[in-house]
Amino acid sequence: MRPSGYIIALMLAVATTPVQATHVISVPTDPGSSGVIIEIESWLDNCPQDGMMPLELKVTNNTSSSHEWTMTARDNYGGGNASSVHLRVGPGRTGSVPMYATVMPTGYYRSLNLSLQGTGVNAWNSSLSAPTHSGGGSGGKDLRFMGMSNALGMKGWSGMREHFEKATTGAKQFEASQVDMAKAPDDWRGYAGLAQLWMTDSEWLELGTSARTAIMDWMALGGRMILFCTNASEARLAELKVPGPDAAGERRHGVGGYKIQAWDGKTFPLNEAVRLAEDVRGEDRATLLAGYTKWSLRDVVGVPHLRSGLIFIFILVFGVLVGPVNLFWMAGARRRHRLFWTTPLLSLAASALLITLMFLQDGLGGNGARRVLALMLPEQKKVAILQEQVSRTGVLLRRTFAKAEPSWMQNLSMENPSKYNPGSNYQRQFNEDDQQRSGDWFASRAVQGHALTTVRPTRGVIEVFSSANANDAPYVVSSIAAPLQRVFVVDGKNKVWQAENIGTGEKKIMRACDNKEFTEWIDQRVMHDAGPMMQQKLEQLRGRSGFVFAESADASKFAISTLDSIRWNDQRVIFAGPYLKHDTL
Repeated sequence: MRPSGYIIALMLAVATTPVQATHVISVPTDPGSSGVIIEIESWLDNCPQDGMMPLELKVTNNTSSSHEWTMTARDNYGGGNASSVHLRVGPGRTGSVPMYATVMPTGYYRSLNLSLQGTGVNAWNSSLSAPTHSGGGSGGKDLRFMGMSNALGMKGWSGMREHFEKATTGAKQFEASQVDMAKAPDDWRGYAGLAQLWMTDSEWLELGTSARTAIMDWMALGGRMILFCTNASEARLAELKVPGPDAAGERRHGVGGYKIQAWDGKTFPLNEAVRLAEDVRGEDRATLLAGYTKWSLRDVVGVPHLRSGLIFIFILVFGVLVGPVNLFWMAGARRRHRLFWTTPLLSLAASALLITLMFLQDGLGGNGARRVLALMLPEQKKVAILQEQVSRTGVLLRRTFAKAEPSWMQNLSMENPSKYNPGSNYQRQFNEDDQQRSGDWFASRAVQGHALTTVRPTRGVIEVFSSANANDAPYVVSSIAAPLQRVFVVDGKNKVWQAENIGTGEKKIMRACDNKEFTEWIDQRVMHDAGPMMQQKLEQLRGRSGFVFAESADASKFAISTLDSIRWNDQRVIFAGPYLKHDTL
């Protein structure tokens, strides 16, 4: 076995041991390249069920020249998502670059196949894989992949693993990874494969600002952090900057939030920890992705029409021309040598005609519809974006597009490939690096759907001001860079207020409305066109007090950009989140 094989085996075996360290793959270099040292660090010890895998390529270049290396991680053999990073290191220097590789839920086994090219490397490749437990026995749903800090793992890893593997109600695989919080990723994408992240209050306090911000961004998108606190008083939690409980007793941040578990710092609370691990909320991503077969928004763009009669006539005419006409007239018995140029010319003419027909029927580029959910985080001056889109393309002259910001893009299988799209998702390749995306994200004459996610800074907020007279309706002011068609405010007493047609910086008095009007708007204007991912998040938000919900038809400034030849004729953005409350205007 090669040295890398021993290291990979060690990484997979670590999941059964209570002591954990950073997982490092030492990449073997060619003889004569002793001046190059290459390592790949993995923050997780095996692939999550889905989401993203945080990796880091680190190269020490002790040679006398600058060199470049490219690392690629693919979540399927021959197809699937391929993430690449490029690293150039000067002579006598050490450089590193992070990678957030997409892992989609596929089959019984999940794997991430790594390859590396560059100076001193001879076509190196390896894989990170772990079996996916396909059934929860009589114990109910499978566990979601979670991260447990080293401090907690030293106390409770063995007990948790033994409990689930020997459970009398049905054995389950303990889907988890021990993690070193001192090396926690500085980007929310590094946590996208986790449903829960467990750590002690001391580890939370010791985190750097970038890592803590990344975890909060991940929670805003639905992540759940479990804090094990030796002192769970509200004063201590305020020191940790944990929000207070709401009316339902939840400590929320965006769609996700915090859960506090008291312990003495010595004895691991196994029974309580088991209940936390089994607290599976909502559908998993595989189930959500399967739900797009019934997505109503796809009907807005329609499907490419196959004109079978025209194709039959084209094939018939081409067959007659390239066959009998070509053989007996253009290149008769005494002029057979003409076949060497008449046949290629006929083929080129037919191809040109076919392309012309495609242009006339489908046009260039494509048309699409998209819905954007903007989760407002006014205290952090950020907004978390979830975007669902579907497009119908004609002829695409270019399929590569730039990544304007760090984001996560997922392909949505909306229907049987034979009806909507050529080929299968397994055979398709979805490529990306830090600068651009390429491959089969968009194909000519196809209907394709995508889900995109990002977190970005913003100064746009919605503010609510109380009137001088307590019995009068409040005012609303928006600094969001888009006109709002409708705004609903659910105040601290669960009373609903509404305003319409609010421009940026405009002040408007609101009117009281009943909950039925708000519910009808959510169901008919928002949930009806939303896909499963967006619906799941909205269901967790719609009943919250102290929240504002708004709608705008101008999604251009909030949508995550993709292929610029797609014309988004039907688009809408929904804003949801806490509003800023003021006593008087």
